[in-house]
Amino acid sequence: MTDAVTGTADAVGVLAALVAGAALGALYLLGLWYTVRRQPRLKYPGVWLLLSMVGRIALLLGGFYLVMAGSPLRLLACVVGFLLTRIALTRRLGPRAALAARSSGSRGGAP
Repeated sequence: MTDAVTGTADAVGVLAALVAGAALGALYLLGLWYTVRRQPRLKYPGVWLLLSMVGRIALLLGGFYLVMAGSPLRLLACVVGFLLTRIALTRRLGPRAALAARSSGSRGGAP
C-alpha cells in the first residue's frame, strides 16, 4: 500500500513541477517581451538588456532549483514545462504575429 501512495505522490510532484516550469517559462518570456518592447525608448538599452537577462536567468535557475527539490525527474519535468510554454508562445506570438502587426500598421496612408 505504501508503494502506491509513494508512486502517487511522485506523480503529483512531477505534474506540479511541469506546471511550475510552464509558469516559470511564462514569466521568463514575459520579461523578455517587456525588455524588447522598451528598448527603443531607453537611454541605455544595452544596460537594461543585460540587467534584464541576469534577472530572468536568476529567476529561472532559482525556480528550477526550488522546484527540483533534489529530484532529477522533477527538474526534467520543470524544463519540459518551460520548453512547452516557449514553443506555445513563440508559435502564438512569433514572427508571423509581429509581421502581421507591422504590415497592418504600415498600410495606413498608402493607397
